[in-house]
Amino acid sequence: PASGLGDVVGEGFDDPDALDRFAQGLRVVTYEFENVPVHAPHALESRVPVAGSLFDLHIRCQSKTQLIKSIAEVSRQQLETSFLWYIESDAQNGPRALALTSADQTSLWQSIDEDVIRLLGSLDKAGMVVRTTISSNSSSILIGTQFVDEQGNPESIIAITPRNADSIEATEEFITLFAMTVQTWGRRNSLQGSAAAAGSYQKLIQLSNILTGVDTVDEACVCSVNFLRELTKARQVALTVCRPGSDRHQVQAISDIETFDKTSELCASMVAISRFAEVQQKSLHWHSEMDTMDAETLVENPEDDANDFQQWQRRFCNLTSSDFASAIPLELRDGTTICILVAQADEKSAKESESILDACSKTIANQLGLLQRSNRGALRISLEKTRDTLRKKTARIMMAIALAAVIVLLIPFPYVVKCDCQLEPVQRRFVAAPFDSVVDRSLVQNGDVVKANQPLAELDGRQLRIELAGLQASLESEKKKHDAALAQRDVASSQIALLEVRRLEADIELTKDKLKNLIIRSPIDGIVVSGDLEDAEGAPVDVGQTLFEIAPLDRMLVEVEVEEAEVCYAKPGQKVDVLFDAFPFDKFEGKVLRIHPRTEIREDRSIFVAEVELENSNGQLRPGMKGRCRVQSDWHPLGWNLFHRSFENVRGWLVW
Repeated sequence: PASGLGDVVGEGFDDPDALDRFAQGLRVVTYEFENVPVHAPHALESRVPVAGSLFDLHIRCQSKTQLIKSIAEVSRQQLETSFLWYIESDAQNGPRALALTSADQTSLWQSIDEDVIRLLGSLDKAGMVVRTTISSNSSSILIGTQFVDEQGNPESIIAITPRNADSIEATEEFITLFAMTVQTWGRRNSLQGSAAAAGSYQKLIQLSNILTGVDTVDEACVCSVNFLRELTKARQVALTVCRPGSDRHQVQAISDIETFDKTSELCASMVAISRFAEVQQKSLHWHSEMDTMDAETLVENPEDDANDFQQWQRRFCNLTSSDFASAIPLELRDGTTICILVAQADEKSAKESESILDACSKTIANQLGLLQRSNRGALRISLEKTRDTLRKKTARIMMAIALAAVIVLLIPFPYVVKCDCQLEPVQRRFVAAPFDSVVDRSLVQNGDVVKANQPLAELDGRQLRIELAGLQASLESEKKKHDAALAQRDVASSQIALLEVRRLEADIELTKDKLKNLIIRSPIDGIVVSGDLEDAEGAPVDVGQTLFEIAPLDRMLVEVEVEEAEVCYAKPGQKVDVLFDAFPFDKFEGKVLRIHPRTEIREDRSIFVAEVELENSNGQLRPGMKGRCRVQSDWHPLGWNLFHRSFENVRGWLVW
């Protein structure tokens, strides 16, 4: 008496699937009976109809979307005080939540998103129902369950219901039935798809066996159209053939018709449609409007498909009493074009047989190609031998080209090691502070070209002048002490005063010498590599502290960064061509002076530094310039130059 079960029983057991569906329905009802509380006998009156309704939906709905929408309608009636979401997973787009009990739940969903994430993390794929509290609403509770769909993706059902026993119990049972219904629909749909695929493969095997047993192409065409008509339940199936070198199709076979007039109106429509399908190079599908047309006018110009193709389509449907038709063009191995025309009773039948028809048409094309190749005549064999001979000449030409390429690859060429490089000065002079002082001002900046004895910076002499004045005052005082001691004939005191006078005179000379060296000058002609003291004005410097670095510009040193894998091909004395980024059209030549014996890490690369000296008489080269070098190494075959790195990589990969 449960809602929905009566319809299943009413189908009877003539349908093979009816018994299985009835058994599934009984299992659902049994589940409901087992879960009815003893103290609530009235619960059966409301829950069993819900289970039956969901079972009916899983039988009637053709798509998963339709099933979920239908269950949503039921949930609005059964869960009036609850909110329900269905969360489905997609490998490309991720999870997506569908609101089922209300059209707009955006604000509600945003207020519970953290609670939902916490609930989803606690769900498992065993189908258990889990409850959790809602942080923003203590009067409601969040309930959820999770299951796996037919593709193996986890899907969840989330509900919010008031915090009372009846609402919670009803919501838990509903989402459990919801999950069971979706899972059952998915399994049934998968089984139906597998059965349909197995049936299609069986039909393809049957068609292949039929075509293998015939001896001629004509027999194969007749068997093919009759098999397709029986398989697809079509009104009519025909096959047209267009030989290589010809642009006219001929009707080769029509289902259930042993002999036919090739000049008839039906054959003319088939020829016109086949020719148009060959030009389009794709399958054609069309409806029939069942219009009455002048057949004689159409037969007079069967080739004029540009203007009358739609008329030929409608005429073909009229002559075959069909509402929907298709034309499938195929090309055989020898260039022959065939076209299969199928007239269906309606579009639904055409859609159902579209996939199997496509697979069968390819099987027919393969079998016809094999039959044509096995039934070749003497002229056809002669033409194919001529074509094979031409192909052999092409092969000889290709072999000659390959031999010429091998000879070219054996010609020796100098191997070129390509490297990055950086320009540095050959020598450097460092200018240090002569004494402890304070920088007064800087006169040059980094990159400035300076001459010998040119001022670079000026030190502050105020402290020295103060010290000099003090020393001079002390000197005068000691001289007076010396004279007084002599007047008193105090020899010891006079000698001590004399020594102090000499010390003060030495300190005065040293201080005067420092005052003369307050200006720091360049020792050589060159360029300021480092030592910009503009930001250090007023800062103290210690004696010996490096203030400037001066490098001469008459000769420069190129530091060539040779990769570790290429260092064995670079040797001192080899010619080097250098191109700097600053002068892309000027090539500088030099020779490798030496190669550092130890590797360096630069930009996460292990390299050896090779030095190349260049003349810089015009002063255009500056330290720090970057560029590219080509080191001309020993002579090797061109093939070795091109492919030795790849060969070494493959050899290293295979060995290690």
